[in-house]
Amino acid sequence: MNPPNNFKNINPENWEVAAAQHADGIPAKRLGRPKEVALLVAFLLSGEAAFINGVTIPIDGGQGASQYSRKN
Repeated sequence: MNPPNNFKNINPENWEVAAAQHADGIPAKRLGRPKEVALLVAFLLSGEAAFINGVTIPIDGGQGASQYSRKN
């Protein structure tokens, strides 16, 4: 699992302003919610994900894919 880490240095007092600025660059047009990360973790720990291994799963609202497409 690979959530983006570019928000770790944001001051919590300015979170709403920073989130609005960053959301523009994300195809989903919003930041991810903690529950969305938790749901992915729960799925990966379940028997339903037994055949998934050796991969990194981005959970970034499409941000990684959009950065790749801009480079090419």
